[in-house]
Amino acid sequence: MPQASDVLQEKIEKYFPGNGLNTEAPVQFLRASGYLLNMDWTWSRHDVSDYTDMTQMEYDCLAFLAYEWDYGGLRVAKKESE
Repeated sequence: MPQASDVLQEKIEKYFPGNGLNTEAPVQFLRASGYLLNMDWTWSRHDVSDYTDMTQMEYDCLAFLAYEWDYGGLRVAKKESE
């Protein structure tokens, strides 16, 4: 059952007009932005270690996929000290 807020759904519709609220456009956008969809449904990119490293659109797409479609969030590499 969809869980993304109305505000987040409106952002996705604005970013990708005519696509509805499906996964295809946000997934393609994240992949084109250098993100990798991992086997556990999380996303990663070599130079992104925190949500604050993402653009607003990247964050919105990732959040939409997580809330609306149960994708995972952002996977970050563990630091050597961890």
